[in-house]
Amino acid sequence: MERTLVGKELLDLPGSATREEIRGNLREIAFANRRLGGTGVILGHLRSMLGGMRSVTILDLATGMADIPAAVVQWGRKNGIAVKFTAVDSNPIVIELAREHARAFPEISIEQRNILNLPYEDASFDFVTCSQFIHHLSNDEVEQVLRSADRLSAKGIIISDLRRRPFCRYFAGFASLFVPNRLSRHDGQISFKNAFTPEEIKELADKVGLTQYGVYLHGPCRIALVVDKR
Repeated sequence: MERTLVGKELLDLPGSATREEIRGNLREIAFANRRLGGTGVILGHLRSMLGGMRSVTILDLATGMADIPAAVVQWGRKNGIAVKFTAVDSNPIVIELAREHARAFPEISIEQRNILNLPYEDASFDFVTCSQFIHHLSNDEVEQVLRSADRLSAKGIIISDLRRRPFCRYFAGFASLFVPNRLSRHDGQISFKNAFTPEEIKELADKVGLTQYGVYLHGPCRIALVVDKR
């Protein structure tokens, strides 16, 4: 395992960003999810595992603005599938902003939780999802998250994140020149430096004993670990 954390993102350091900077950062992440495939990765893999299910419960880890749960709920409404989300995050400001964003979605429950110590019963949810979070963590902490996701999910896990490679790092650096938000400029570049390669994701999945998993590349800069338990 070559991957090491090269630095902390400002979002992870209490007091390092204002509420408005955090709001702007989350909005930019949500925009990128819509335009650059983050939402599509989660929704695409979820659709492939639903089969004939007409109702589904999902735990979303590090939900941010809860934009991906909202998109999945909207898709479910259009397709006659009852989707119920429990969306968790550890940052109290993020939780407040997520609740603001999810007001129109009673299907989404927003809860402040320590993601490394979740209180839910085994197999409490059909699926566990997570987008752009594990690169914030040490390798040992990622193992904790994977074990927890495995314990809490009955049918599957979808973890989407950034892919570490020179092209993506250089692209993030170039794109940061056009981003006015100080938090987004800093964290966007650090994110790609702290991200994983496909081989590292596989190594972690094997280490925690996940089975029936696949590692998928989406575009040049995104990667997904998908566990199908059906």
